[in-house]
Amino acid sequence: MTRWAWGLGLAVGIGATELAAMHESGLVWAGVGLATFGAVGAALTLGLAHRWGEVFPRWIPVLGGRTVPVWPAVAPAALVTVVLVNAGWRILVGAFVTVDLSNPMALWPLWGLAVGVATVAYWLRRRRECLQCARPALV
Repeated sequence: MTRWAWGLGLAVGIGATELAAMHESGLVWAGVGLATFGAVGAALTLGLAHRWGEVFPRWIPVLGGRTVPVWPAVAPAALVTVVLVNAGWRILVGAFVTVDLSNPMALWPLWGLAVGVATVAYWLRRRRECLQCARPALV
């Protein structure tokens, strides 16, 4: 929310001169982009746990009511898991060395773990049944 506020010209948590410098350099739009990607990522992560992650909502043109394919949901979520855990551990180790645990990125390993658990649960829930024994298949 803070980065979106900065994009709108509201100096939330920073001085007006800092905000003006961010707007001059264009840095504020990188922040708005990061905030937007974070919000979209949070919504897609929720999709791993809710019904609308299995069946597209009816209000979505063309896709509404159709089943969400498993791998287009699992592959990016798995990639995000790897990136968050890898980057998070590096930041967390640095935070312990500098004793700066106030860095919000120090929580990335937990976030990555949560996305990973949601991804595996989604995959297990959505996998097909074996045609020979009627048990869930591993692939």
